[in-house]
Amino acid sequence: MQRCFVLLGGQEYVAEVDENGHGISVQGMPPSLDMVRIGQNAHSVLVNRESVTVVSTGGPNDFELLINGKRCRVKVLSDRDKLLTAFEKSRVCASSRLEIHAPMPALIVKVEVSVGDEVIPGQGLLVLEAMKMENEIKCHRGGRVREIYVRPRQAVEKGDLLMTLE
Repeated sequence: MQRCFVLLGGQEYVAEVDENGHGISVQGMPPSLDMVRIGQNAHSVLVNRESVTVVSTGGPNDFELLINGKRCRVKVLSDRDKLLTAFEKSRVCASSRLEIHAPMPALIVKVEVSVGDEVIPGQGLLVLEAMKMENEIKCHRGGRVREIYVRPRQAVEKGDLLMTLE
């Protein structure tokens, strides 16, 4: 069983899923729904005895749903994703300079930006490899790359300064 966080309409819900990705509980309560596929990205869902048509685009962890004609954006975060996001956001300095630190011991696989580049929120900055998994570190706010302190194939420790933005 794995825990994930679902961001929907500005609200965060904690969900537990089994190894096949099927929901077991949301906010500690078992889901009361029945779902039938009616198209490639469309499902008819019975939620607490009420029928709802759901069409999805995008995904698997960041997608848009059309529920009975109403659009909503959904983002699913693992414990690890949530920790990485919180770690990156905690490194913002009061001077508007942003320091990007290594969230874990890792090997630098790729640096995706250069000094002087303008970056936008959500843009990839670099890729780390830890425990045989690649993790892309993304910028959570815009700015300009001021300095890069690492290069590909370099080992870093948790907390090491990787780059600064302004």
